[in-house]
Amino acid sequence: MKQLIELKNLLFISLLATLFPLEANEYENYLKKHNDQFIKYQKDIDNEFQAYKKAYDQSFKEYKDEITKKWPKADISTNFRWVEYDRNYNSKKAVDYQKQKIDLEVHAANAKEAEIKLTKMFEELMKYDANKGYMNDILDQKITKKLGTGRDNLQNSEKLIGDFISQEDEQGIKAAIVVEKIQEIPFQDNKIYKIEIPFPSNALLKKAKLFKAKVSQEAKKNNIEDALIFAIIENESSFNPLAKSYVPAFGLMQIVPQTAGVDSYYALYGKKQLLDGGYLFEPNNNIMIGTTYLNLLFFKYLKDIKNDESRLYCAIASYNGGSGTVAKSFSGAKSIPLALQEINSLTSDALYKKLMKDIPASETRKYLYKVRKSYHEYKQLLQKGVL
Repeated sequence: MKQLIELKNLLFISLLATLFPLEANEYENYLKKHNDQFIKYQKDIDNEFQAYKKAYDQSFKEYKDEITKKWPKADISTNFRWVEYDRNYNSKKAVDYQKQKIDLEVHAANAKEAEIKLTKMFEELMKYDANKGYMNDILDQKITKKLGTGRDNLQNSEKLIGDFISQEDEQGIKAAIVVEKIQEIPFQDNKIYKIEIPFPSNALLKKAKLFKAKVSQEAKKNNIEDALIFAIIENESSFNPLAKSYVPAFGLMQIVPQTAGVDSYYALYGKKQLLDGGYLFEPNNNIMIGTTYLNLLFFKYLKDIKNDESRLYCAIASYNGGSGTVAKSFSGAKSIPLALQEINSLTSDALYKKLMKDIPASETRKYLYKVRKSYHEYKQLLQKGVL
């Protein structure tokens, strides 16, 4: 509400300036005041982000050290993999949305005890939603404690696995958690027991269907294809509701708070603000911010690219590596205007081949290839009514 009031005030001031023209000196003072305010916003955001990064780095080291006292390596949540240890670091639940499997591990005296514990862990995981996973996040608790900020409940009741594993599948999985299938991993003077559980074959499609309404709404509002949004989500998070990376980036579309988050929020509400994980883990917020950023890429930063398909490829690459990275593929400088002449002289196929050859970062080249492939696959699914 506060952001909306500030935006209305700015619009009202602009209207007054139109209706009652200011004298030259007054107008210069007006511009300076608002430019200074804009610079202050940016400085505050940079300071806030640096404080977060410092708290993250310190907390990450503490968390990793605590884990490796009881485990061979520190397995920590990523954009594709959600990981949770219990308070005493005696058990670990992990859901890998990209590899489509669940890993459950526990310290136990023997395989029979492990069987009982692992079965109970799976039953608990079936009931887990994103809010519970977020509130139990030990690393995030450490970060917010260092920052001196509170942690509100996440408004996301999406199940971590319970929305794509049916009751029938659940019973079959529980029946398969038996001593004969449990791996034993010796570690120091302890024994760790592990079971791997594959996802059902249609798991990610079920996940995608959860967001169809919101994707369609934001796609229509921003003049972006549904298929592209789904392709971005799959390649950024594989529909992991608690996706986060070291960058840091958060949520389904992996929003980086300091860049895409700030730009998109400003485009929506007229205010620069650093968005936190609690905001970006809420799927409606994340899809809104991510699709708004795609709109900025298509219709602001890359608007002078004439060929629609060429602009699509440049937007995909820019979503991962920034528009400056795309520009460097053509002009050697991080400037789209300097690259426009060559970009517009190429066919879309020729432009795609050049990007795949000359984008400096291999990660961005791979990203462009994978998202383009997923984009066409989602177009087919949408056209056939499967999604």
